[in-house]
Amino acid sequence: MGTREVTRAPYLLHQDQRGERTTQSPGLRHEQFSEPIGPDDYGYRPPKNRDPNVTRLKGKIKMLAEDNTSLRQEYEQAQNEIRHYKDRVVRVEEFHRLEVQRLRKEVDYHKRLRLGADQRAFELEERLRQQQRQTSTFDEAQSSLIEQSQLLVSKNAELAYKIKTLETQVLQQQQLQGCLEEQLEDVLRDRDRLEGELQELLEKRQDVNGLRDLKLVEEDEDHEEDEGDEG
Repeated sequence: MGTREVTRAPYLLHQDQRGERTTQSPGLRHEQFSEPIGPDDYGYRPPKNRDPNVTRLKGKIKMLAEDNTSLRQEYEQAQNEIRHYKDRVVRVEEFHRLEVQRLRKEVDYHKRLRLGADQRAFELEERLRQQQRQTSTFDEAQSSLIEQSQLLVSKNAELAYKIKTLETQVLQQQQLQGCLEEQLEDVLRDRDRLEGELQELLEKRQDVNGLRDLKLVEEDEDHEEDEGDEG
């Protein structure tokens, strides 16, 4: 017999202090023996042929592990994006709330100014009519009152334009808030999809692990039967 190359011995038989044989896996790597070794020397048993199903299972497990790592990275990235968008939405909502409050106060203020201007214009017009009924000798006072009335009307028009502009700004802020909420919903849907894919891969991995454990149990049973035959 020539030199035998041992790639891996799955099990070795050892004798304990009581003289009984026990099995263990020493995990031998490539070694060469100058002299032939039989099944009874050091309890060595030649390795059995590898099952191609085990190789395929190992390949699938490795592929699932890589997919699992990729999905976990995508899931963490989606979680970071969600937190970023949530923080952004909170800041924007707070800013919008304060801005809307400020704009509402400003609108109320300008409305009061407009009402005051209208009331003042009405009073001035009434006074002017009274002046005209009383006498026609106060031409200068009448001209002054007319100028004041015109200024108030112009101011009223400016206030009305400013109120309209402020209302447009409020509408734009509300539209921006709606867009941000839609973006947040899209991110949440992506997160739910990634979680579903991750759960599916985990279930597949559990199935593969179960098949692998079942295969290992069958190999252990075959090994024990072989030891019983040798005894």
